[in-house]
Amino acid sequence: MTLRSDRLDSRVRGPLVYGVAPIQDPTAVPSTNSALEKHQQEMFDSIAQAYEAHYSDEYSLRYRELFLVPPLVKGLSLEGAHVLDALCGSGQMTGFLQAKGARVTGLDLSPELTERFRKRFPECEVRCGSVLDMSFFPEAHFDHVFITGGLHHIQPHIDTAVREVARVLKPGGFFCFIEPHRGGWPDLIRRLWYRLDRDHFEENERSVDVEQLLKTHGSSLTLQSVTYGGGPAYMLVLSSLILRIPLWAKRYYSPLLLQVEKLFRRFHTRRLSCYVVCQLRKI
Repeated sequence: MTLRSDRLDSRVRGPLVYGVAPIQDPTAVPSTNSALEKHQQEMFDSIAQAYEAHYSDEYSLRYRELFLVPPLVKGLSLEGAHVLDALCGSGQMTGFLQAKGARVTGLDLSPELTERFRKRFPECEVRCGSVLDMSFFPEAHFDHVFITGGLHHIQPHIDTAVREVARVLKPGGFFCFIEPHRGGWPDLIRRLWYRLDRDHFEENERSVDVEQLLKTHGSSLTLQSVTYGGGPAYMLVLSSLILRIPLWAKRYYSPLLLQVEKLFRRFHTRRLSCYVVCQLRKI
């Protein structure tokens, strides 16, 4: 969940400590040249506590473990790999990547969320910066790059982000992402949802057109796998923050819905699914 052109200014720049670029003043906002990025940063700073609570509770993490992580890392050798968890939030995906043996670097727009990431994973490097301009990373720096639910926040600049991802990826490395996608009936509901919910979504946010993305970046990235998903547990367990469901209520229905979600997997097609999981390989 990141957006921001970050050449860390003097308020947040500091030496790496245990691989971490610390934020000296958590309230300092790095300079930005985009109103869109500033709005995104302010929004995620404002909801950081609720975001971490809803996406890091045991049932949301269990949803990730059961339904998102397997297709995201399928076939990848992560033991010892240097991976970028881009638009990382406070690190909801990082723990799973570490469990697979990966060495993780985090990147996010929000100073508040990157500070929370640093506290949760002090052994990891973390940058407060923009996926649209990762010039602080050299070319071919990472074995793999992961983005889980962040690309739809940076419309209409997805192509810029994907070019940057391809630049920092090593040849043969994988770009793996999970996003709400265009082309299914749930997207019709999502478009209305985005328009009405200004507390959690900016006006620019749109689902991802995977087919167009592949056409645009086919010279540098090739599709390796695609998996569709998203049933009742996706909506009521993983998306509890957006639906304003109290955390205390989740424990009563989440175990059952996680089991129901397994049954829904057989019906997940492009037209009937809420999200898509893609693995793209750098040529």
